[in-house]
Order: sequence, then structure tokens, then C-alpha cells
Amino acid sequence: MRARTGKRNFRWYRLDNAATIMPSTTRGPDTRCFRITCTLKEEVDPRILQEALDLVMEEFPHLKTVLRKGLFWYYFDETQQRALVEKDAGEICRALYVPGRRNLLFRVLYAGKSISLEMYHAIADGTGGLMVLKSLVIHYLCIRHAIPQEAVMGDDASAAQKSDDAFARYYRRDTDPEVHNYGEDARKREAKEEQEETAGGRGSQWKKLAFSRAYQIPMEKDFSLQCHYLEGILSASRVKKLAEENGATIGVYVTSIFIQSIIENMQAGDAKHPIVISVPVNLRQYFPSSTSRNFFGVITVSFHPRGYDGSLASILRSVDASFRKQLTREQITRTMNGYSGLVHNLAIQAVPLFLKDIAISRITLLTGQGTTATVSNLGCVTLPGETAGYVDRFSAFMTPPRLQMCISTYGDRMVFGVVTAYDEKNVMPAFFRKLSSAGIDVEIGSSDFDETP
Repeated sequence: MRARTGKRNFRWYRLDNAATIMPSTTRGPDTRCFRITCTLKEEVDPRILQEALDLVMEEFPHLKTVLRKGLFWYYFDETQQRALVEKDAGEICRALYVPGRRNLLFRVLYAGKSISLEMYHAIADGTGGLMVLKSLVIHYLCIRHAIPQEAVMGDDASAAQKSDDAFARYYRRDTDPEVHNYGEDARKREAKEEQEETAGGRGSQWKKLAFSRAYQIPMEKDFSLQCHYLEGILSASRVKKLAEENGATIGVYVTSIFIQSIIENMQAGDAKHPIVISVPVNLRQYFPSSTSRNFFGVITVSFHPRGYDGSLASILRSVDASFRKQLTREQITRTMNGYSGLVHNLAIQAVPLFLKDIAISRITLLTGQGTTATVSNLGCVTLPGETAGYVDRFSAFMTPPRLQMCISTYGDRMVFGVVTAYDEKNVMPAFFRKLSSAGIDVEIGSSDFDETP
């Protein structure tokens, strides 16, 4: 963050590492927006919601910004625009960033019993967006039901901590000393780092995705370019029990069923390509941070259809091994530093922005060919004290160029959400049918009336 001198003192923010690619790759139906919705057990009062939003804006100062172009990089510039709640018109995840237009990069919507937060991915990841929405909902319920805020507002992070660029804080070059080892045995850590460097070095994930070919799910673009959503609501305890019966975590179990659904809807001739699932990882689990900006890494789970013998177990073994291998602090750190290294590279920094836009668009296109779909899990959402009883569920949606399934859990309500401007009517219905045949009731919601499990 920097301050600009002059008649009025405005703050500006650098885009974090993950955000740098967003403006260059935002086009058409790929709006790079995500939506997180909290469904209450009562109708929403928009007047109180606006009062709550005004309070939230003081907690998250980086939200009061617009996106602008510099000579070499995009940046966030502070604005005095007031954020206003809007009635949800039903058009989900419509564009927030439009080049040349200086508007806020998020919106708060209400309809019936639902409060929705839509955000441009450059200013926050799913966990950061959830932090904002939870604060909004808590403020709203405290005002609506006269709940003492001091009894439920347990977040003691400062506004500066919530606006922190955690990528910059934890980025480490090869020559930098280890500042935080969190009790890791030094000799063991050095041995692992040496093994990882031998395996390919930092940034190898970019190269692996750019020069590999993954199976691509056939999808046709909606001519209207409007996004359609599909969600399935299940019992979290039943999904957990099924995962445990299969000797897997929920993440491994759900990803395996997703892969199985893709395989069983493939054409025989497409089986020559592996199925590669991208899985975003919340880096706050590995590095202490209260930031509500982007702070995530990505692991990839690859499974070749030739390894499928008709049983879920044949996929589970491979997916579980992949999760175990990649979900370590050392591996996550190596991947994070590899991505950050692109931003910190002096040669790249000196390239004018219009050339960066071209290069980033090309790289994104190439790496996209190495990915089949994405599974993003926001995890279990909790609310404090009396506020918890007024909420029914949380749901999440993201608009990528490929199929992305978002998972969120509140109490015993586990929601699987998909939103896309591309027509795909095989994989997700097959996914829900498999869970239904395993004995789990599935409640389907959709903007398309012909979607059935």
C-alpha cells in the first residue's frame, strides 16, 4: 500500500501475486467473478443490510478501490464511492471489471432470504470473500435482532492485517534465509528442499500445465453469454460417513466421484488424455495471516482413464496419494514461490503492461489446456453465538472458462455449486446421481428448469 500526496491523500494498493493475471484474462463470459451466498431463515431487510454494509466497509479498506492501469502493472486506487446494496435481478456473476470504467469491484445483493456477495477475483479469493460476507451477516443479524456485537464479534484482526499482501510477506527467493520454520527440523527441511529442487525446481507447475494436454469436457458457449447456475444440497454428515467408509477424506472422496463422473461421460477416443483436476488451497492454513485478499495456491490431481477399472477404489487410491504428496508446507511453499517469482522477476517488471497482457493471455491459454476442471472447497463455515441459529446455509459459485465445482458447508448443509456460461449437461447430473445412489438425498436448485439429477 502506498499514499499519494496532493490536495487529497489517497491510498493505492499493488495487486497481489494471484491478482496480477486477472485483468489480462477477463473477457466475455469469463468475468473472473465469484459469488458467495448466505441464505437466512427469514426475509432480508435491505435497509438494515445497507447499515451493516457501511460498517463492513470500515473493516476492509481495500474494498474501497477501483482498478486502474499503470505503465507496467495494474493497481488498485482508493475511491470515495459508497457501496450500495442491490436487489438481485437473477443475473449471476455478471462482469464487475470493465476496462476504463471506475467502479467498485464487488457488489452486495439481496433477494428473499438470501444475501449474496459477488467479487472480482483480483481483490479477494474465496476465503477472503467469505470473511467479508460473514462480517456483513453478523453485523446484519446483530442490528436486526438486537444482539450485542461485543458478544459475537470475535475477530481482532486490524484493517491493515485484513488488507495485507500475504504473498509479498511470505515470498522467499532461493538466496533468502528461512524466516519462519514453525518448528520444522532444519536438517529434515533441507533434505526435502533438495529433493524438490531435483524434481524440477520452482515454477515447474506452470511449465507442466503449459506443455501438457488434459482431457477437455465438451461445452458449448451460451449465445447470450449469460451464466447459469446449478447447485446440489446434501447432508454433510452423510457425505463424511461415506468418505470414511471408503477410507478417504471428504476432499479426496468428492474429487474421486467427480473424476469418475467425467470418465463415464467421455467418448472412447478421448481416453488418451489424463483428467487433471485443479484444487485451490487456502494458504492461511500454512502461514499465519488474517488477510482477506488473495492468498491461495493450487495443486493438480491427475488420473488417466486407462487406470479406471470400473470401481471408485481405483480412482480413490490415486487421488489420495496425490493429495498426500502435494499438501505439505514444503510443496505448497515451493509452488507459491514459483508463481510469485514471475512477479518479482526484474526482466518481467520492465515489460510494458500492454505486452504483459498479451503474454499473460497466451500463458493462461496454454496452461488451461493442461486442466480439465476445478474443485474448490471453502470448508466448514461457522458463525458465532446467537447469529448461528438464523442461517440456513452458505453456497459458492465461480465463473471460470472450464467447469468449476465449489463446495461449502454450514452445519449439516453441504452445497455443491457450479456457474458457467457454457452448456454442460452430463458431468454434474452424473455426479449428483452417484451421490444419490449411495443413499444421500440431493436437493437440486438451478436457473435452468431442465436440470435433473
